[in-house]
Amino acid sequence: QHAATAEGYTAEMEMTMKVSMEGGSVDMAMTGQVEAFTNPMKVHTTMQINSMGESTGMHQYIVDNGGALDVYTRTVAGEFDSGWGHTASTADEIVNSYDIQASMDIYARNADSFELKGEETVQDRACYKYTGLIAGSSLAEVLKATMSDLGLSAGLDGDETMELISSGLDGSSDMPVSIWIDKENNAPLRYTMDMTSVLSSIFASLLDGPAGGVPAMTVEGCYLRMDITSMNQTMNFDLPADINATAAPLEEGTLEPLE
Repeated sequence: QHAATAEGYTAEMEMTMKVSMEGGSVDMAMTGQVEAFTNPMKVHTTMQINSMGESTGMHQYIVDNGGALDVYTRTVAGEFDSGWGHTASTADEIVNSYDIQASMDIYARNADSFELKGEETVQDRACYKYTGLIAGSSLAEVLKATMSDLGLSAGLDGDETMELISSGLDGSSDMPVSIWIDKENNAPLRYTMDMTSVLSSIFASLLDGPAGGVPAMTVEGCYLRMDITSMNQTMNFDLPADINATAAPLEEGTLEPLE
């Protein structure tokens, strides 16, 4: 209920993953921050990916422009700087990916059960901790809201991507999820997912599809944590001064939202 009233929030995300393949393994750490207003929509996200001694930074602004969304993105890696790119979108998936209530509703609909596991302190707040399992048969719907975070839909048509994911998740084991709820105001403060089995199934499906012929990969571990650091306290922010003057148009459908 508290999440339903959220018109602005900030969040921090962290994901760690280890993938092994022929010849060795790769560790990846991803951190991100979000500032979001939902009505009208205005979002600023940053993402930092560290892997194999290299660091890549991604920056994104999304602004509601009379019903259409102006999306600006920039990638910086070492000496490479893509500059600002721009596309316009009306995709509901972008809006929903920043809607806390929509995310909570997905978990509530698809979790077999959530059990109270006790009380813990998160962000200096007393919380109830609930744990549950997202059933394998419901994973495609749950993951659709976080596809851009996983980086699995780049270059693939949306329907084709979801068909591959759904087929890849057939027979997949359930996904463990934990949620921490503020005792005082019932606001969600943190959720975590163990996505190891899920990503293993997805990678297997994708590598048999458009990426066929790529050496087999094994996901040894993948864990996601999201903290809602403030709600309805987000300070307003301005777009960078050079963003409209320098942004180059991107092909429609090539940009995925960052959470």
